[in-house]
Amino acid sequence: LVALLIINKEEEKMKFLYSLGLWLILLPFELAKCAKYFWSLIKSIYDSLLITWFEEHKFLTSLQAKSPKVPPTLAFILFQESPLENEDVMMLSKLVLWSSQLGVDEIYLYDPRDWLKDRRHTFEDSIKNAMSEGDCSERPVELVVYLPKKEPVSFACPGEKNAIVKFVVLNFNDARQKIVDCTRNGVLNVNDCTLRNDEVDEKIFLNHVSRTDFTTLKNPQLIIPLGYPEYSLLGFPPHLLADGEIIFSNAHLKDMNVLRFVDCIQRFSKTEQRWGK
Repeated sequence: LVALLIINKEEEKMKFLYSLGLWLILLPFELAKCAKYFWSLIKSIYDSLLITWFEEHKFLTSLQAKSPKVPPTLAFILFQESPLENEDVMMLSKLVLWSSQLGVDEIYLYDPRDWLKDRRHTFEDSIKNAMSEGDCSERPVELVVYLPKKEPVSFACPGEKNAIVKFVVLNFNDARQKIVDCTRNGVLNVNDCTLRNDEVDEKIFLNHVSRTDFTTLKNPQLIIPLGYPEYSLLGFPPHLLADGEIIFSNAHLKDMNVLRFVDCIQRFSKTEQRWGK
């Protein structure tokens, strides 16, 4: 009102009213955006306080008490543009242990740029220290780590009747390139008369393409991409996507925590697979 009284020209008043009307129209959107940022800030502070107040394994225990649907085979996709740092390796080891404690039997990490290769010893030391400190007391397991072109390494939790949990690291050579290699080898076998044309079927092909150096892969029921870009699988092995649910964590590896991991598991447990019906 003061501005309208000060402005004398009719044309200036119309411009002012137009700007005021436009601002009033955009005001709810700006307030909603601010509220979204404020809520994210409050949630992150709440999550940090909650994790600090309670021990991490208590979240897993409470999740097990609710009897959620836990995938027997779980896969992570690593979006990482730079080499892994210590905090990244520490969080990766925690994700592996959390998964094993929930009842997952096979854990895959698709690392297309093979970043973990240079931090292999740091990862193994992190797993060994976590197990010795009792981070797997809820479900004593023997974790077998399969790295590309390396002999499997086993780590056992204290306790009897250890369950066997596999952790398999895959890279680009285990994805689309593996299909190319298996197709090439199949053609060579046919040409060498070691395999007849009528013997080549889907089962033989999948058996070859799902085989790594020391183990055979299964189709994961849950796939969790870690990092950005969003809504991309970065060439994840297509032959392992038959019946997997893809749930995006919307967080980089170092930004993951037990709450975000539990949230992915709970979202998976509430998902109904209707198989196209």
